[in-house]
Amino acid sequence: TICPISPAMRKEFEAFARVDERDIRLSATDWTPTFDLSLYHQPPKPHMRPPFRIGRHGRDGAEKWLQTGEALRRAYPEDADFAVSILGGAKRAASILKGLPANWTMHDFGSVEPLDYLSRLDAFVNFPHSSYLEAFGRTNVEAMLAGVPVILPRRFEGTFGDLPLYCEPAQVADMVRRLARDDGARVGFLAEVQRIAAARYAQQA
Repeated sequence: TICPISPAMRKEFEAFARVDERDIRLSATDWTPTFDLSLYHQPPKPHMRPPFRIGRHGRDGAEKWLQTGEALRRAYPEDADFAVSILGGAKRAASILKGLPANWTMHDFGSVEPLDYLSRLDAFVNFPHSSYLEAFGRTNVEAMLAGVPVILPRRFEGTFGDLPLYCEPAQVADMVRRLARDDGARVGFLAEVQRIAAARYAQQA
């Protein structure tokens, strides 16, 4: 029996079975990665004030970044209202952008503990290469459990449902500003995201 780690991988196996005409038995439910809540859980930030600190945590491979400078600048705005903090390296992004923008800060992979990093963020913004199929995306869940808004492209919806916020790169700045306008609604939403993410992905589940 094959146990997919996400709906995205389940579809891959189902498509392979149809093409290869092979009898593949899949588990009834997906076996997602699990998380130790004590490593990530914290209350959502009570307030958001500019400059808004946004960022991503992930490997610095070509598949983990949008492929054009224009798209990168939209997802991670070069704007005085934003401070971009990257954990995992940004050499690939620097090569696309012909240098890192002045409002970017880069941390090498493993140089900061995930919760320490996430506790400083106002939003977790993760836009991989447009043709990349993410098998799961555990750093997205880490951010959810840490009470940080997660902003993703729509293609993650099959895996995470309505826990993240979805938009195009050009809409990121406006979405972050809208999150900052109503602290009560934002904190309430993020607390519910934490509760559902823990029920789905904690080790106890």
